[in-house]
Parts: sequence; structure tokens; C-alpha cells
Amino acid sequence: MTTQGTSPVARALARATTASHVKRLLEHPDTALFGWEIEYDGDVLVTVTLSARRADYPPDRADVYMLTLDCDSYDVWPPETKFVNPQSRTYVVGKDAGVLPVITGLPNLGIHAQFNSFLDRTRVDQLVCFSYTRGYYDSNHAPQPEERWASGRHWLYSTIRFLSRALQPPYYQGRAA
Repeated sequence: MTTQGTSPVARALARATTASHVKRLLEHPDTALFGWEIEYDGDVLVTVTLSARRADYPPDRADVYMLTLDCDSYDVWPPETKFVNPQSRTYVVGKDAGVLPVITGLPNLGIHAQFNSFLDRTRVDQLVCFSYTRGYYDSNHAPQPEERWASGRHWLYSTIRFLSRALQPPYYQGRAA
């Protein structure tokens, strides 16, 4: 375990890096291949719509998830990543658990509808937990050296691609109740 959490970086730096990486993401062939819909607010918030399929779904069926990536500490740290309600574009603990996917069998990934063991002991929030999300570090996890977020090597694509893979068979089990 580590006692080091994350903190925001200079807003202008986070904004410039985010803008550059969003442009790169929009040009990446996987964005079209997987049908990712990318929205950027011009500051530090990126919203991505991802499709999910269970093994028993017919080819024309998919569940849709909206993900926000808050890049206020990017890319020194990975983006704060949350599945959100598509109507409100937020996540309310105790109310919006149904916007979460159920994913099993994928090592090093946890999705928690309500998590309260962040370094900031007053915080209760959703946690999408793997080493390419800021919440992972803010919840006192210590990755192996090869798993650790590396500024300049990892970027928005790394986070999105990992979750896109998790939302496919055999890992994706459907929408949380």
C-alpha cells in the first residue's frame, strides 16, 4: 500500500495535455473501430460512450455506458474515471448504481458503487479501480511497477481501451441492478 494520493496539476497544463490527447484519441483507428463517442468540454472533462456486449447477445444488441474522465491531474496522474447517468452526466451514490456494468473475471479491475476508503476519509463515491484511473491511487493502492501509470507512455486511450475490453465477453455480465 502507498500513502501517496493524487492532487491536481496546474490547470493550464492539464487542459493543454487533455486537449492534445483528445485530438490524438479522435484520430486513433480504435475510436472508429469500437464506435467510441468522444466529447470534450474544452477544459479537463472528457465524456466517452462505450458499447457493451454479453456472450449471449445477438450481434445487433449492445448495452451503452457513459464514462467521464476528469483530467484535472492529467497526465501526471490518470483521469478520475466514473460511469455516469447519461441524462444527468453525474453519478449519485445510492441512486445511480444501475448505470454501472457488472464485470467478472478480469484481473486487477474493481467497480464499486459506493466506496469510502479513499485517502480523504470524508469522500464517499463510485470507484472504478485499476491502475489507469486516479481513484485507484486515491484509494491507497500500490500497483506493481509494470502496472503503474506512466506519464508520457499511458494516456486517455489506455484507460478507455482497458474498459472497452472489460465490456466485452467473457468479462461483461450485464448492467448492475
